[in-house]
Amino acid sequence: MMRIFHLLLLLLLPTVLRAQSVAGTVVDQETGQPLRGVRVGAVNSGLSVLTDGQGHFSIEGKGGETFHFTAPGYTQQMRRAPEYVGNVPWKIQMQLFSVSLGEVRVKPFAEGYQRDSFERAKTYQRPLARQKSGGMSPVSMLAERFSKKQRRLFAFQEEFYRIEDEKFIDTRYTPQLTAELTQLSGDTLAHFMNANPMPYDFARAASDLEIKMWIKDRYKSWVKQTPAPPPTKG
Repeated sequence: MMRIFHLLLLLLLPTVLRAQSVAGTVVDQETGQPLRGVRVGAVNSGLSVLTDGQGHFSIEGKGGETFHFTAPGYTQQMRRAPEYVGNVPWKIQMQLFSVSLGEVRVKPFAEGYQRDSFERAKTYQRPLARQKSGGMSPVSMLAERFSKKQRRLFAFQEEFYRIEDEKFIDTRYTPQLTAELTQLSGDTLAHFMNANPMPYDFARAASDLEIKMWIKDRYKSWVKQTPAPPPTKG
């Protein structure tokens, strides 16, 4: 058994040695206070973690990887790691959404989706805070790979973030807005939206006008590709 363990360790060691990580702190740009529950995601690998109560995070990544930092009420930040990552101490400053519409009071957490998202992250804080060992320990990496409990935990994290992405998209790509722009309704509206899912990164970064233009553009393409119904017999 020990020989098999050592063989697996030797096979994994090159991958472990190449593993790198990005770590740092996320703070509010205005107050400098650490932000808890900020989602830090690697664009290419799909890995993501949440910052802890001190705004700290650590996530596995490769050289040249792009990371996004998102939190309810804040403008998304993007940061690209250098080609040789190593252990890079980052300090990310998040800025509250600003709106130029006269006198407007901006709150860190709005009603609806943003508040619910924060509450969900708070509820599952402990399982979401568990991070992969990265390149810190070959033995820990082996243990994670062969532990059913750890695999279920990380699978839960991936599913949690996927659902969070879908819930955010639903706040911007709504049936009401789509029906208004396309004049579709009922099953036809549902079929159009299912056939044209909106990417999360676009939903997060696009303006309201860009969202509307995207829906209209997809609708035009969809009409061309959808066969016309057969004529009714009179």
